[in-house]
Amino acid sequence: MKRFYKSVTLTNRTAEGYGLLLDNKPVQTPARKTLFIKSYDIAQMVIKEWESQTENILPLTMPVSQMAMTLTDRVIPFRGNLESEILGYIDTDLICYRTDEPEHYKLIQEEKWNPFVNWFKIKFHFDLQVTYGLSPLTQSDEIHQSIKKYMTSMNHESFMALYITTLGTGSIILGLGFIEKDFSVDDILEAAFAEEKLKDKIYLADIYGTAPDQARKVQTLKTELETLLHFIA
Repeated sequence: MKRFYKSVTLTNRTAEGYGLLLDNKPVQTPARKTLFIKSYDIAQMVIKEWESQTENILPLTMPVSQMAMTLTDRVIPFRGNLESEILGYIDTDLICYRTDEPEHYKLIQEEKWNPFVNWFKIKFHFDLQVTYGLSPLTQSDEIHQSIKKYMTSMNHESFMALYITTLGTGSIILGLGFIEKDFSVDDILEAAFAEEKLKDKIYLADIYGTAPDQARKVQTLKTELETLLHFIA
């Protein structure tokens, strides 16, 4: 899309937040809702993204704006459904399903995943079950209820971060560690792609390159996590 505006400004703050104006006209989201941004700092980032567009508007260069629209269109109106969706990850969490062979896979899983298991015990006071077999796990009802209670108390911005991180990694535990800021973006990526990174090492990806799909997946999640940090600041 061609850039069609000259000025980018904000409305005065209302109960809904700051409205974004292009040539004094309110910006609408893809769902045709007026975009409001609660945080002044986030609003300033959004302004800079729109101002930095040149001849064409490139959405991929506007991650904060896109995340603000996701919050408005997808997270707030459908939060109940999204909560139910990620609660299902408790029993299928990536870091709870291990292999005991080959040995190098077992060791990398323990190295990258055990810190999150230990963190969860300290934070929530429950032991996560971990399996090395094929049978599905069912975590205790206390764990389910504790995570649910914790999640429903979050503001929309933190919940969005939890939801996107959980879907991107396959782990609600990684998501919880991320929004608590007890683990860095790199920590999350190292855990989420522990097995893939080990395969890269085995097959000399530093020489022959990583599979393009995997590289895109890692970069996409990295960008999302770095953007989400602004919303949970």
